[in-house]
Amino acid sequence: MNTVEVATDRRKHRRLQLKGDGVALLRTASTESTIVGEIMDISEDGVAFRYIGASGASDGSSELSLVSADHSFYLGSLPIHTVSDIEMAKIPFGAISTRRRGLKFGNLGKNQRFALRHFIRNYTAPMDSAD
Repeated sequence: MNTVEVATDRRKHRRLQLKGDGVALLRTASTESTIVGEIMDISEDGVAFRYIGASGASDGSSELSLVSADHSFYLGSLPIHTVSDIEMAKIPFGAISTRRRGLKFGNLGKNQRFALRHFIRNYTAPMDSAD
């Protein structure tokens, strides 16, 4: 008898896409640099963004800022940790690639949680069922 394992989604909250564009600014302690990327999806648990860069693994603590494309919303200093950092496409002329980084929010303060919920409520729409 064959058994089929079904992958289950362990997320507590549904992923949502932004209605417009949004920017993620990831400040990494290990390299003291900022990675800038386009937000792909977000939930109350975390965010995924696309960026162009070299090998993505970073050590040390990091914090994240979220900015709406029209600059009407900014939320900074969110504690996070990287869950995934995968190569999406290799750029043929060098060692850099398009990457997708998945982040899980750390312990957010009450004001940060409120602002994040405001961002989700006002700047997102449900993702297509194909995702």
